[in-house]
Parts: sequence; structure tokens; C-alpha cells
Amino acid sequence: MLDPLDDFPIHQSAVSLAVNPMGLNAYDRYFFNGYSEDGSVFFAVAMGFYPNRGVADAAFSVVHEGRQHSVFTSGRMPTDRRNTRVGDIEISIDEPMHTFTIRVAHELISGEIVFERRSQPLEEPRFSNTTSGFGLFDYTRYTQFGSWTGSYTVDGEAVAVDGAVGCRDRSWGHRPVGHPPGSAPVMPQFFWLWAPLNFADGSAHFDVNDFADGSRWHDAGFLTTGLEAPEQVQSVDYEMPVAPGTRWAERATVVLRPWKGEARTIELEPMLRFQMKGLGYGHPQYRHGSWQADDFVDSESITLSEVDPGPRENHHVQQLVRATEGNRVGIGVLEVLVIGPHEPTGLTGLFDVKA
Repeated sequence: MLDPLDDFPIHQSAVSLAVNPMGLNAYDRYFFNGYSEDGSVFFAVAMGFYPNRGVADAAFSVVHEGRQHSVFTSGRMPTDRRNTRVGDIEISIDEPMHTFTIRVAHELISGEIVFERRSQPLEEPRFSNTTSGFGLFDYTRYTQFGSWTGSYTVDGEAVAVDGAVGCRDRSWGHRPVGHPPGSAPVMPQFFWLWAPLNFADGSAHFDVNDFADGSRWHDAGFLTTGLEAPEQVQSVDYEMPVAPGTRWAERATVVLRPWKGEARTIELEPMLRFQMKGLGYGHPQYRHGSWQADDFVDSESITLSEVDPGPRENHHVQQLVRATEGNRVGIGVLEVLVIGPHEPTGLTGLFDVKA
């Protein structure tokens, strides 16, 4: 089997680019988000390709006036890897590492929006966790900050995104996707915090993966100023009280310690919430990499104030946060996903919420 990209001098192994040796959990993913300071714009887009499952899927989800609206698409993975359209959703790579156009054409959400970089891409340390002796996670990811122009229409109302900021990430490798084999072990514990933050003069990036006792298997932090080369910090730390009755953050403090100079402490105050199941993450029906049908499309709308924080599918969130560092104020998101116990936050059990 061959791929049209085989005509380009980009190979890193002796196989065609149409062949992926990483098993059923191989994936290749795009993610974008955008938001305004007042919360009137808050959206995210995801698109994934699963070469050894033969599946591609995408979703566009918007928080608007207290409700979250989502469009889900899925189908057979295209044989041409340059095809980054899945049904009603398309991501156009106008200039790699610089400019991207996203189009959605559905009766619930439609529009065209353009992402333009505010920073260079930040390559995070490789994610690798082979707990219990099987390849659970092994992937590369980078994050890039940007600004948005254009507009979308949601539930019949036009929303201009001009002036909104956000970020995108690209990741590929191996992680649990699709319907797991019946003999596969259940993921016993997972802790993830991610805080990409936009300020007027630059950005800050923070993420951690903890084991149940709070020790780390991955962390990263970066500081950027315009399009200058990003500065990777020496270490990061955090404090995150959990809101009672949930596995969501009540607030958070992140600390970035550069190799030179004083530690940077940023306080995060949640403003709005985005349920990640609106992009397929943990969704009971539209799980990433799961086969739906040829040319599949569906939509869903939920009232955020009515979401029960108890069920597993509602634990994974991005919270729009106001970021304060002294007199410096910015805007960003805090993504939280906690499965199983986590000693530093006091969470116990597999899905138990905070007492």
C-alpha cells in the first residue's frame, strides 16, 4: 500500500507512509481552541486519524449563552494523508506552523475561522508511560499560541471571533483510542493538568501528569515573548483545590521556575466550563477512533448548569480562566482530567468526586 506523500523525501523508516507499525492505538491529532476575555467566544475543534483502525473523526464545539453545542463527524480514514477534511469539518493547513483555516458546514454550527500564530511551536518532552508493562502512552506533542479572525454561526446566531486568542496542539503516536480489546487492562489512574495562557506580551504554558501519590511521569513549562524562541523552564509546580462534588478545579496556582531569574507564580480563576466530551473525549457514544458509519454526522446540545459532575463522561473539562501574575492579567484555559485516586488533591476511588 502506498500514500501520495511517499513521493516526498520525508520517510523515517523503510515502510510506506500508509503503513503505521504502532498497533491499533496509533493516532494523529489536531486540536484548536479560542476564547475572548469576556467569554462571549469560547470554542474548540478536534480532528483525529487512526491509521490502523481505518477511522477518522472530528468535532466542533461551542459554548454559547450557557449551552454547549457540538457537531460530530466520522468516517473511513482517507487514503491520501493530505486530506484533512472529515465530513462537515475541514482543517486547511495554509502555511505550516503559521496559519490554518477551519471550516464547518452544519445546520447547528457553520462558519470559517482563521488561526494565526502568536508564538513559535513549543515541543513538549515526549509523553511516555508504560505502567503495568504495556504501551499505554507514547507520543509527541507540541503547542502553539495564536489569534483568531472570522466568524461562525451557532444555533442561528452569528459570532465574530476577531480578537479572540487561544492555542492549538498537534500530537501523534500511541495512546488509548477506539473500542479497547476485551482483554485489555483498564486504565487504573490518570492525572492531567494543562494550562496554556495568553497575555498581551506573550504566553505561558504549563502541564503535568502525576501518578496517584503525586510523583510525576511528565511535566513541562514554557514562557514566550512574541515570536522569539520559547524558553523552557527548569521546573513547574501547582496547587489545585478541587470544587466540592466534582473532579473540576475550584481555582489553581501554577508556578514556572526559569533557569535564570525568580519563579513565576500565576493565579487561575475559573470563569466558564467546556465539557471535553463535546469533542469526543470520553463521550459514551462518540469515543475517539470508534467506528460510527460512512460519512457520519450528528449534533448535540447541553445546558452546562444541568451537567451532573459525577458521571465519568463529565470529569474531563477545560475551564476558561483569568490568569493573574502580579499586575499582569491574561486569559487561558485550565484542562483537568483525573481518573482514579490522586493524593495531592484528595481524590479517592476510581471516579469518586470531592466530598
